[in-house]
Amino acid sequence: MTDEGRGVYRKAIGPHLRAAQKWFAAALTPAQLEGLAEGLQALQAHIDTVSTTTQKERS
Repeated sequence: MTDEGRGVYRKAIGPHLRAAQKWFAAALTPAQLEGLAEGLQALQAHIDTVSTTTQKERS
């Protein structure tokens, strides 16, 4: 990453994280956030499995 790119990233990350907190995380209870995390982990595991299977089929 270039120095310019790093600067742009640093300027953007704070507002981005504050917006995510305001519009999404603040609406959920800790239990709901935990459930969301579990669901996203399951989706990632599925995507990884499908991706690996697809790559093996192409070989």
